[in-house]
Amino acid sequence: MQNRRELLQTAGLAAFFLGLSRQPAHAAWARRFVPRPLGDFGPLSRSRPLLKIEDDPEVRDVEGFPFSPQWFGDTYTEDGVPFHHSEIDYPGGNPPAPDEDVDLAIVGGGLSGLALAYLMRDHHPVVFELHERFGGVSKGEEWLGTPYSMGGAYFIQPDKGSWLEGLYKELGLDAVQRYSGGGEDPIEMGGRVVEDFWSGAGLPAQERLAFERYARLIMYYAENYPEIPLIDGRDNDWILALDQRSLAQDITERIGVPVPRLLRAGIEGYCYSSFDASWETVSAAAGYNFLSAEEFGRWVCPGGNAYVTDLLWRRLVRTYNESGHLDRLRPKTRVVGVDVQNGRPLLTYKTPDGTYRTLRARRAALCCSKHICKYMIKDLAVHDPLKARAMGQVFTNPYLVVNVLLTAPIALDFYDLFLLEDGMFPFTDAELETEHRPMDVIAGGYAAGPNQPRSVLTFYWPRPTGTAVFDILPNTSFEA
Repeated sequence: MQNRRELLQTAGLAAFFLGLSRQPAHAAWARRFVPRPLGDFGPLSRSRPLLKIEDDPEVRDVEGFPFSPQWFGDTYTEDGVPFHHSEIDYPGGNPPAPDEDVDLAIVGGGLSGLALAYLMRDHHPVVFELHERFGGVSKGEEWLGTPYSMGGAYFIQPDKGSWLEGLYKELGLDAVQRYSGGGEDPIEMGGRVVEDFWSGAGLPAQERLAFERYARLIMYYAENYPEIPLIDGRDNDWILALDQRSLAQDITERIGVPVPRLLRAGIEGYCYSSFDASWETVSAAAGYNFLSAEEFGRWVCPGGNAYVTDLLWRRLVRTYNESGHLDRLRPKTRVVGVDVQNGRPLLTYKTPDGTYRTLRARRAALCCSKHICKYMIKDLAVHDPLKARAMGQVFTNPYLVVNVLLTAPIALDFYDLFLLEDGMFPFTDAELETEHRPMDVIAGGYAAGPNQPRSVLTFYWPRPTGTAVFDILPNTSFEA
């Protein structure tokens, strides 16, 4: 089983905590992103994770600003959000009998599902993807040769000599990435970029002491990493103890002095950007796991993690096309039920035209959101009550991600900028729900290096309630 650091390196699950590099540029900085010709694979071509938009995209004027006329992320209708209503209205009341046998079936065509399919490509697994495009939260767009992320933006730098480093080199990621150092995020306050915010510079001595102790605490956990998932055979009691405490509680007690308002605002900004939740909601184990991973530095590819999903998708399309298995990549296909008969999983799914079918596999991997797996797996509470209970405790909150396309360069060479405004950060979910503002912004073209002729700014706006998605989906919400 992968540990948490490996998981961050592989899957880029920390899609929304980002960073700034002040280190020398990688040799590939100046390389312009040039996608290779893909060829015509019919309707499957529309399922590519990286969408090329028009050079002069359609816009509508809103108070003097040009806006896209529609959403480009999740585009469900209010009554069409997956697994918020019955998904198993089978004709006759029962799922159809299996009409296909495969070695491996993968549910979810995001970064996890595509990576697994690539690693197991010799078995030509079937990959089910709910949306028209593969990529999950690691989709992206390309405008005038500039790719940018719509979600996942980076992954942790691999350890030297590790299996992951070998995989990244096999994929050629080392040749296109730009390194972003950890723990060096600048902060915007009052319209100014503050480079040394985390040092507490300029604050009273007592507040500066809190910043210093916080920095030492994070470095301690960078050296004593809380591995998640737990590794069998190790002393994990201290991690389990951290998991019973909130990040807010543990930081407050360990630094031993009052947490200044600005330090709390910086930590909260990070937590909402990373988890879409407050430091009072996140466990100390999970919080330190993410915060300390940042200290290892990050790799940023052109288009963020969409570069990786697009690369995996391209390789799979070519492999499957050569072997005659192109039909095993299945976009707009929703798996609604997973059962086990005679030791083999049965997956019932809904095709794009609404027909139900069932597939039998030797193995199945659910690489989709775990909070919906409990609706898919038949009798989960009977077969594995512990897992069912754990899945019942998983919830997700939505983000709004806004990409601003600029026909001019950005003067400041930065990767991520946290937005604290006047430092009066909203500290509760209720306050944040009424405080309509993004928490940070990244330079979407960071991997191409400075002095580019155009640029993209990607703003992340957390909506820290599970029901917020229903405020976004109505037709009138885009107008608002």
